[in-house]
Amino acid sequence: MTDSPFLSPDSTPAEKGPNVSWEALNGALLVIEPVSVERGIKTVNGVRDAVKATVNVLDGPLAGRSYPDTLVFPRALFMQLSNKVGGMVLGRLGKGEAGRGQNPPWKLFPATADDEDAATVWLAARNAAPLLADDDLEAPF
Repeated sequence: MTDSPFLSPDSTPAEKGPNVSWEALNGALLVIEPVSVERGIKTVNGVRDAVKATVNVLDGPLAGRSYPDTLVFPRALFMQLSNKVGGMVLGRLGKGEAGRGQNPPWKLFPATADDEDAATVWLAARNAAPLLADDDLEAPF
């Protein structure tokens, strides 16, 4: 993936975030935009670190949805995203191999050339769409 604006999840360096079900996104092509690494978040599973990111869904049943301010807790995804803050990570969500006695980890698998083409079209469309301020929006009634 040369001359691409997208980072690979494999490039050098099961919880769910708000409104995101990793299970529902299984197999989907995603562009994840890490915003920050959040440390010491209290969860039902103890204190955890997470990546705050916007998760953009490019294909599958939830295609076209965007989930801003998602806290990405799954460890393998955290490791793939935590050193890519400020970038766009392109990959296909899936489950890796489970360790003995563990659940398989959620992770991003590298995109294919066709996936990258689809993401490039998505990015061009997103960049071409005008952004509206709240003042530009009309009330529906």
